[in-house]
Amino acid sequence: MKRICFSSGRRVSAWIGYLAKLIVLLCCSVAVSVAAESEIMSIKGAGIWRSNKARFRMSQANADLLVENLRQITGLCELHFKESGQLQLGTVSQTNSGSATARHILQRAVDSGFVFFIEDHSESASVQFGQMDEGTIYEDEMNNRRFLIWRVRLDFSDFRKVQAPREVRHSFNVGFTFLHELLHGLGHRDANHILEIGECEEIVNRARAELHLPTRDQYFAAQIKITGHHYTVRLRFRDQTRQKNQYLFFLIPPGIVVNEITESVVSVRKQPR
Repeated sequence: MKRICFSSGRRVSAWIGYLAKLIVLLCCSVAVSVAAESEIMSIKGAGIWRSNKARFRMSQANADLLVENLRQITGLCELHFKESGQLQLGTVSQTNSGSATARHILQRAVDSGFVFFIEDHSESASVQFGQMDEGTIYEDEMNNRRFLIWRVRLDFSDFRKVQAPREVRHSFNVGFTFLHELLHGLGHRDANHILEIGECEEIVNRARAELHLPTRDQYFAAQIKITGHHYTVRLRFRDQTRQKNQYLFFLIPPGIVVNEITESVVSVRKQPR
């Protein structure tokens, strides 16, 4: 967990030495970046927001895809991003379609008092499908404000590269991955060993079941070698209606090796030369 503290500052006594002055100058340079962050926070409160950082700003097409997925999953036809970038759920109580579990996850995130920023990490070598950062505690002493900030990183391009039956693709889309990451910010954990599915996926599986979609039957993905330099990972789903297993495959690019299994499929690193 990181901490950013933005305070009003105090006068420095005249007797301060050269070294101390140098330290103050260094702190001021750091304060510039902190001030930039505080400027962003000055127009945002708790809730779910599109990141406005140029590097991680979602394109309109990706934002529309996320909204479409969440509407289909939750049944919240009024769900949308406001012009300010804040996610609005619309009228929750009058919805009879979609997953009640998914609606509850979104409502918990909105009511949590936390700030969730959605970042677009498409074509990233370090983010596979979705990832939550370690969290940042933001304190603004001048304005008596304090937030816990979570950054949800989504790689939209990964979802276009998977090979899976249509119903599995619907069960493992950017909307479900986003809900998984929100659950991390709300205090839920992933599996610790191969026989577990983990708290996050147990909850997301309830949402899938309410929509009659295949449920995730495996948290830790299986690595399969195709050729000397090509690997794929396989993730198992269970079609409860037809009582059979279905699989999702994702190709690992050459020069990348599996480092450890993490949230969505795998965490990878570059192959050392």
